[in-house]
Amino acid sequence: MVVTLTAHGIRGGELLVDSQVAVHQQVQILSALVEIHSRDENGGQYACSGTLIGPRLVLTSAHCFDIGLNQWQVEYQQQRYDVSEVGIHKDYRREEVFDAYWKFLLEIRLHHDLALIKTVKPMGRSLLNLPV
Repeated sequence: MVVTLTAHGIRGGELLVDSQVAVHQQVQILSALVEIHSRDENGGQYACSGTLIGPRLVLTSAHCFDIGLNQWQVEYQQQRYDVSEVGIHKDYRREEVFDAYWKFLLEIRLHHDLALIKTVKPMGRSLLNLPV
């Protein structure tokens, strides 16, 4: 499967890469699924999955970080990597929709549900062939 990605990064709504110099490349996604774990004294708990898009960048969902923890690790090819930054899309919004009469939760709507994770150390070859 071939996908076109734009190499923009977000940090609290700011671009990590200036939009004027964004890199556009076609990449072949092979096997780059990672697991995201909370980091604690018990070895961490599984929280979400993501896709490795660079040697230190993981694309994932913003709702993964709604649980209020601030220490994370990424597991890739049975190795754990500490996270240096988590960038949540600036327009991410979680909307809970309740029944008007009975007041029970009908659904949760997630808007702009995107996040980028940057690891301390590189995890492997870059799918985008971007510098580390």
